[in-house]
Amino acid sequence: MLQSGLGQLVVDELLYQRARPPRSRYLFKHALIQDAAYQSLLKRTRQQYHERVAKLLEDRFPELASTQPELVAHHYTEANCPAQAIAALPDMRERAERELDLQMALGPALFATKIFHHPDIGRTYARAWELCQQLGDHSRGFTALRGLQLHHLGRTEMDKSLYFAEETLRVAESA
Repeated sequence: MLQSGLGQLVVDELLYQRARPPRSRYLFKHALIQDAAYQSLLKRTRQQYHERVAKLLEDRFPELASTQPELVAHHYTEANCPAQAIAALPDMRERAERELDLQMALGPALFATKIFHHPDIGRTYARAWELCQQLGDHSRGFTALRGLQLHHLGRTEMDKSLYFAEETLRVAESA
């Protein structure tokens, strides 16, 4: 049934097929088609799929999971399992750096898909700023503070927005 469904998607020119079964790989013909298919899933279903993929990587492909922990972390992040996303990283500094990478990638994505005053944006940039302070990362600290400033501006919290604008300036001057 799966093979016939995939075959039909190839015939409909939505997927490309690489190699022959059982070694077939399927690729979406265009990223927009992939995005539309992904977005058509319920959020909870997408999260469940990401969690299953992360567990599969850890259980069946431990060498891949150990050499590319960011791949496992990505799937756990998308599954809304933040503790698992960073738990596989042994060194505390490395964990903080990886989490900061994830937070800094998540921030612009949230700005692109949500309204500026959405709480997820504030939480993401607040956590990123916390990690920047912990790691002494001034360049990304500037970006995290700018995200916080824009978030509070969108919430019309002018005092907080001004505070983060001043902190951004302070970090920029010290760098």
